[in-house]
Amino acid sequence: MLGCGTSVDQLEQLASSAEAEIGRLRGVQIQAIRNADRQQVAMADGARTLVDWVAARFDLTHDTARSLVLCARHMPDHTMADLVSGEITFERAEAETRLHREGSPSRDIEASRGFDLAGIRRMVARRRRMTRRHEREMFGSQHVVIQPNLDESAWRLWGELAGFEGRVVEKALQQRGDELVTAEEGHLATGMRSALALVSVCQDSLEPGPTVGSEPIVTVMVDACTASAGAAADNPADQDGIAGAAIVGGPPIGPAMLEELLCTGRVEVNVTAADGAVLGVGPSTTAIPPRLRRHVLARDGACTIDGCSSRYRLEVHHLTPRSQGGDHHPTNLATLCWFHHHVAVHGRGHTIDPDSPPHRRRLIPPHPPPD
Repeated sequence: MLGCGTSVDQLEQLASSAEAEIGRLRGVQIQAIRNADRQQVAMADGARTLVDWVAARFDLTHDTARSLVLCARHMPDHTMADLVSGEITFERAEAETRLHREGSPSRDIEASRGFDLAGIRRMVARRRRMTRRHEREMFGSQHVVIQPNLDESAWRLWGELAGFEGRVVEKALQQRGDELVTAEEGHLATGMRSALALVSVCQDSLEPGPTVGSEPIVTVMVDACTASAGAAADNPADQDGIAGAAIVGGPPIGPAMLEELLCTGRVEVNVTAADGAVLGVGPSTTAIPPRLRRHVLARDGACTIDGCSSRYRLEVHHLTPRSQGGDHHPTNLATLCWFHHHVAVHGRGHTIDPDSPPHRRRLIPPHPPPD
């Protein structure tokens, strides 16, 4: 206990010693997070990002978790050694890590020890000169190509943009990607993150937007001959709607995509014979009634996955899928952000632990998919 007679020097020494010990313990934390990141622990647990995983497991704010993950991924060895030894504070170590991540040479990082933390933040990156001729040549050579394969099950996208235009596109994808999973905290590869961001931006331009109750109608055509042939041959890859189903004017789809459509919109299913005759036309049925959808979104308020703070394109999901007998009862519905609904659940195959608390849902890793 500190008495009233404690001198200012003693208080300062005690506070400095405590800060050095905090830094040392932060260094231990950072090393543990670094090892967890290498082992892809967050992905195995179904977390949206490593930052979400750290925030949930260590009971931290996302700002603190984001700083720890940044340091775990980019802190130089000499900075880590000084942090663990108590020579520098955690905040200075984080500032040096940001300099290192931006490509600053070692001499600049060493020189930053002579600045306060505000001074380090004011250090600017070097600029590169560019001529007008080079700018015009780059502008005139811009192009973007998107090309599907024969059955439209995959698309290739490539091209080239001028400096400013490329930066606009990059910044837009980064900004949208940050709403899904930030570069510092995410376990997604850069290409995968950009692809998801691009799809998300395009969805917003085609649909009314992430408004409550927007329900796209999707018509799914099923070729009865193809589907029945697979079932008759007892081929698991052709059962459960995997073969012979496709969106009108679009690509073939499987059961995971069909389940996602049943969560997000209205689906019409039309069955046709080999000669094109219509064998059956399913009604346009609402997967989740708009009023019930609004109730669930208002009830949950945000994504219910443990550790997730995203509110981007909130969607309602069936805990027990319709294909497995799940109904529209509110207890079988949960609010998920776009990443957890589109990527984690329907893309990667995670399922929600039904015994987890309603506002701290845990994801169960998927079993290996069948061949």
